[in-house]
Amino acid sequence: ITGHPDERKILRAFYLGTAQGDGWLSNCKVGWDPPTANHCTWNGITCDSEGYVTKISLGGCGLKGVFPGPPSIFTMKRLQWVQMPESQDPYHPTPGKLNGPLPHDLAFSPALQRLELYGNTFSGSLIMLENITGLIQLDLHFNEFSGPLPDLTKSAATLEYISLANNHLTGSIPLGYATFSNLDTL
Repeated sequence: ITGHPDERKILRAFYLGTAQGDGWLSNCKVGWDPPTANHCTWNGITCDSEGYVTKISLGGCGLKGVFPGPPSIFTMKRLQWVQMPESQDPYHPTPGKLNGPLPHDLAFSPALQRLELYGNTFSGSLIMLENITGLIQLDLHFNEFSGPLPDLTKSAATLEYISLANNHLTGSIPLGYATFSNLDTL
């Protein structure tokens, strides 16, 4: 399987933007630095049978900085799972070094089902999550997000898990959350 060139460019920009200074642990750089021709073989990257990226799993790799873009990794049309918690312990994370707001193009991530970015220092609003329709898991606890809780009713039929604890979110839980028939954890 050979990965798609447009996705390789996005991944390469992601690496360069999050490898600031001494960022990225050496065991995580396999395939990324120096970059091999096929990004489907890079550490933490999973592609489908047609060479599209479906999962990015780089937890505990020492990533730093903000998500580069646009376009960001969230524009990859078959990306289903983004897993970048800086700590491997979801209950006692040490602050990670990914920070700043989430990219606006996250709102248009057509296939995204699982977003795990806990234990970093992301900030800003989560309003862009309101446009995503197929979320199953949203795990953003231990960050610095602020503003109102997002209304996730567009994902009501699929959401099973939401963790937004230890942020600076305000307001009450939107009434629409009561209609989430598959929600197991809030």
